[in-house]
Amino acid sequence: MTVSNDTTTLLDSALTAQNTQQQVGIDVLKKAQDAMKLQGQELAQMLSNLGPQSAPANQPLLDAYA
Repeated sequence: MTVSNDTTTLLDSALTAQNTQQQVGIDVLKKAQDAMKLQGQELAQMLSNLGPQSAPANQPLLDAYA
């Protein structure tokens, strides 16, 4: 009977390790996604700060939100 308990404990440990590994992977992807979103927002802000680029209509030539 102790073999059965050892097997169950080993299986529980393996499942816990797998769940932990998956959670770490999810957290890493979330941080990467957040960084990419921030870079996109900063790029859009930089482009909008360029100001008017066409004199007659006083409108920028690039619509960053299109």
